[in-house]
Amino acid sequence: MMSFSYRTPYHASVLLIGMSLQLLLVAGCTSTVDAQSLVDLVDPLIGTAPSTTPSAVRHSHAGNEPKGQTFPAVGLPFGMTHWTPQTRSYETKCISPYYYDDRGFQGIRGSHWWSGSCTQDYGSFTVMPVLGSLHIDRNRRAVTYSHENEQSGPDYYRLELPERGLVVELTGTNRSGFVRLTFSRSDSLHIVIEPNSDEGFGTVSVNTDSRQISGSNPVHRIYQGWGQPAGFSGHLSAVFKRDFDWYGVAANNLPSYTATSVQANDDSVSTAAFAGFFV
Repeated sequence: MMSFSYRTPYHASVLLIGMSLQLLLVAGCTSTVDAQSLVDLVDPLIGTAPSTTPSAVRHSHAGNEPKGQTFPAVGLPFGMTHWTPQTRSYETKCISPYYYDDRGFQGIRGSHWWSGSCTQDYGSFTVMPVLGSLHIDRNRRAVTYSHENEQSGPDYYRLELPERGLVVELTGTNRSGFVRLTFSRSDSLHIVIEPNSDEGFGTVSVNTDSRQISGSNPVHRIYQGWGQPAGFSGHLSAVFKRDFDWYGVAANNLPSYTATSVQANDDSVSTAAFAGFFV
């Protein structure tokens, strides 16, 4: 479950986003002894930029090898889903959702990326607040940001986007995340939700009666039986407290304001859904 709140001097509402991965159950224990002091020692941005040491430069061949392939995950250790700012789209092998040298913020991703690995993300979704005109395409909706306006910890992430008048705050638990969006000006708001399906089989639908956007992202194998279904999926459900002022779905970045569902069936099709509000 993920809770989004957004607020302005004029309006305040909450939407709930739930995301789960089938067939995966995780249990763990935590201690509160010196927990805060230990959290303060963690820098999740370590490993997100290329290494410049002589050994890394000499022995790295592929473009991603000098990078630690880590990402600034927010949530508890061994959590079912971790939440991260996204600067890279899709679920491409050996490509992390976030790289420090990138300058475009594309949204918040519910991720299963193995930090420090060269596998790939799977069953993930990305949620992006878009102010003003609607842009579905990841590159067009991306917002340039500065690391001076970024605060990253394992328990909390904050990003200021002055050009959009937007502040994004993120935290997480074992099975849930919480995002707060704060706006400094009145405008139209689109919440864009997309499955990051590497094989192009993501589905999304809008239900105005229940104020809900739901979707699925089937997981596919990457080694033995490459591209074949893995037998489980990532699922998302976003429930809003406010009625939609407008809504729709998109295929290949082309929005439809009348359709309420879209399903891709090959890797050439991307899908997304959106809900619109006056804020």
